[in-house]
Amino acid sequence: MFFSTGNAFNFEKVRVRMTVLLLAFLKNKIVFIFVFFSFLCSTTSGQCPGKDYFKQKINTISNSKDKNPEIQLKWLLQVKEEMNNCRYQKDSVYMYLLRRIGLVYFKQVKYDSAVYYTNQSIQIAKILLQNNKCLPLALVDNYYTLFYIAFNLEQEQNELNAIDSCITYFLRGNLGTDKALTVLQSKVEYFYNKGDYSQCINTAKLGEEIVQKSNHIEDSIGNIVFFVNYRANALYYGNELDSAKEILINKIVQFEKIGQSNQLGNIFSALGLINNEEGKYKEALYFLWKGFEKFAINKYGKGLAQNLVFIGRIEGVKLRNYDAGLKYLSTSLKYADAMDSSNVFTQKGNIYSLKNRFDSAQYFFQKAYNAVQPGMDENTLLQKSFQFPGYNQLQDLSDLATDKGDAYVRQYNFTHNNDFLKKAISVFKKNDLFLGKIRTEQKLQIASSLVWNKTARSLYEHAIDACYANKNIEDAFYFFEKSRAILLNDQVNEQRWKADSDIVKEATMKKLILEMEQKVATISDSSEENITLRKKLYVANQQYDLFINRFKSRNPVYYENYIDNSTLSISQLRKDILKDKKTLVEIFSGDSAVYVLTISGINQSIKKIDKKLYAGVANLFNAYISNPSLLNRDFKGWIKTSRQLYNLLFQNNIIADGRMIISPDGINFPFEALIISVEQEPDYFLNHYATSYTYSAKYLTNHFAANTNGGSTIFGMAPVKYNADMHLAPLSGSDNSLNKINDYFSNATNVVLEKATKSRFLQNFPDYSIIQLYTHASDSSDRNDPVIYFADSALYLSNLLLDRRPVTQLVVLSACETANGKFYEGEGIFSFNRGFAALGIPAAISNLWSVENESTYRITELFYKYLSKGLPTDVALQKAKLEFIEKSVSKEKKLPYYWAGAILTGKADILENKQPSLWLWISIAFIVLLGIVFLMRKILIKKKVIGNTELEN
Repeated sequence: MFFSTGNAFNFEKVRVRMTVLLLAFLKNKIVFIFVFFSFLCSTTSGQCPGKDYFKQKINTISNSKDKNPEIQLKWLLQVKEEMNNCRYQKDSVYMYLLRRIGLVYFKQVKYDSAVYYTNQSIQIAKILLQNNKCLPLALVDNYYTLFYIAFNLEQEQNELNAIDSCITYFLRGNLGTDKALTVLQSKVEYFYNKGDYSQCINTAKLGEEIVQKSNHIEDSIGNIVFFVNYRANALYYGNELDSAKEILINKIVQFEKIGQSNQLGNIFSALGLINNEEGKYKEALYFLWKGFEKFAINKYGKGLAQNLVFIGRIEGVKLRNYDAGLKYLSTSLKYADAMDSSNVFTQKGNIYSLKNRFDSAQYFFQKAYNAVQPGMDENTLLQKSFQFPGYNQLQDLSDLATDKGDAYVRQYNFTHNNDFLKKAISVFKKNDLFLGKIRTEQKLQIASSLVWNKTARSLYEHAIDACYANKNIEDAFYFFEKSRAILLNDQVNEQRWKADSDIVKEATMKKLILEMEQKVATISDSSEENITLRKKLYVANQQYDLFINRFKSRNPVYYENYIDNSTLSISQLRKDILKDKKTLVEIFSGDSAVYVLTISGINQSIKKIDKKLYAGVANLFNAYISNPSLLNRDFKGWIKTSRQLYNLLFQNNIIADGRMIISPDGINFPFEALIISVEQEPDYFLNHYATSYTYSAKYLTNHFAANTNGGSTIFGMAPVKYNADMHLAPLSGSDNSLNKINDYFSNATNVVLEKATKSRFLQNFPDYSIIQLYTHASDSSDRNDPVIYFADSALYLSNLLLDRRPVTQLVVLSACETANGKFYEGEGIFSFNRGFAALGIPAAISNLWSVENESTYRITELFYKYLSKGLPTDVALQKAKLEFIEKSVSKEKKLPYYWAGAILTGKADILENKQPSLWLWISIAFIVLLGIVFLMRKILIKKKVIGNTELEN
């Protein structure tokens, strides 16, 4: 018989050939094909067809012109049953079949079944890939399907997981570029919309490089524009205006060169926004109209709407051409979606507020809320999810609330009715809670959190000004505290929740990411190595995000309360912190004014200073104090400047002598050198107050790890000499100073000369209570990062990572400029003392300028002398400086340059006295003496016994 089963090999060849011939003859007649296949299968007896047979069968069903999903699903499931019946192995064909079944279920909107079969396909693909039996493309395709399923179901986390997996397997094989670019675009939009601008920039850069490496730029202009535009906008919101401008201008030249100038609408518009931020309104309007022209050619309605909103804002709000602004805003509504409409109404509200038509202003602010969600306002905003349909630009919502509050302040200025100030403060508080909720739910990386802090800066300035006008010091203190070091407090609190294993894992991941980021910054963008490294960096960031998400899931209670919105009240401040004659002074430096808030045990006040006047005097103060030759040449000028700065801060505000806590903002200077009065000699602030500095009052309420070593210890390090390629002068005498300090401590450890290496410092310092470091340092470097030098190499602030929880209570950085670094609005100066604070170390002594060696050694030694007597760290430092001034033989050494540079930042506590007390020494001596007496008595008794025995004999 023709269909004999006696010869399996011949049967297989004949059946495959017959199938191919019949398929060619009955192309797209899928019903007959299915019947024929079923007949062939039914005539076999336990014999499983080969791989090519099933592959051809699946392709024929999938590629049929008959796209009815129900019929396709029926036949695909029949093929699956056939393969299972003959115990077909789970190879790439079976994997492909499961994927096709998943896709058909997706078309039928049966998402549960689609997910099930797609995941089955994924499991097989992973095993095959591990055994080199399939390509990563199979997983790219499958995760791409899961991405679309999650997108349709609005399951954000599942969508993100699918995106990350899709990209991961693309990066392994460089296959499936179109799908990878699609999901990369979604990830870029996600980062941008949630305000995670640093991740947005990195992901957009990766996408752009993949496009340029994979295709001709002429064929991929849309992808290029997308990634460049998002990268530039993220840089814009991150206040990296020069970088954003450079990228955009380069792309204009590139696109015009290849004849694609009509695609430049987004690029011109972004340049318009940058010029607007820089206050160059004429240039901003030029670029916005250029962008409008390109959008009109391409009939891109959203671009037209957004450009008209920006144009209307510049004309109506910035240039006060009210009618022109309102006209452009009204025109933009023709093209606007819900998101753009909200922005239109917000800007209309601002214009009517400037025109003193406050009812109209509030009407349009409410319309702006309604465009997002009907009936929304500041109260309901806090009760809703952030995922609004078609609107997830959280920053615009925050700006809307701030603008509404500003309108109430203008109404107060117009009417002098305090009720409007109260309304403004209420709106500002709701907006602050909204920003706190964003930070809680979004869990941004540090760089992006700093951007959001900057966003909130305008809110806090306006809120503090409203509190100042309303003489509301309690609420002013609330906004002062919310304006500073929120991120640092989060980092300190988070340390308490992390297990030791979490700290190790996080440190390892951060080190890897940091190394790759630093390396990629030094490699040409066009190089193959750059894109390879960016791929690895993307995967490393994925793994770090996964680690953080798992940490969140294990600690839900903590993350539900991640941002402590319960602020410190003035009564709590007085009870918990302002004991022992302490006074808190907080400074807020806004765009036009500086506010000084002073709170003592019984008094409180707030004052407002002109920003330009304050900045001029404070900068001149620093110019004098950090330059000994200038102080000598113009001591009278110095006295005048110091007195002027003191009066700006404290005039008519008498504060009793005691301990002073300063929370600065902006310009950093030593308050100890302020001159209160002048008789025969300058009466310095130092004479009246033991001064410490803090990131915020809230920081002082944090609980830090205690020393569990049994005996408190000090770790001292002094490289003295450095590698020749560092070009650093030796610090002669620093090792001798360490030896003098050791006289005040037991269990002290000193590391000097070539043993004082970076690795030894990082390995040892977390296990000691006090760290004393004599070395060179700088507040800037080739990496734009503060740096400390060791005998063998340099430690950059960004590399200050630990793999365990420190027990350190105080770090003394006797090195130049260790109190300085890059200033971030809303967070403060990123210096080494702040870096140690983020690790959970409560206090640090650092220097504001390049200090003189011998004076530094002497003041440091005196500090430990008083610290060993049981004095708090701030009082010990004050007394050390006063004794240094008193006993200085040279009149020059009495100048504040020599003694004012070292400042204490953080908690000013009494540290355990590490020097054994006199009574302890007496007790030890008494015990030793008793031992000697006992031993001598025993010897005498023994001799007497021996003597008596001899006499008897």
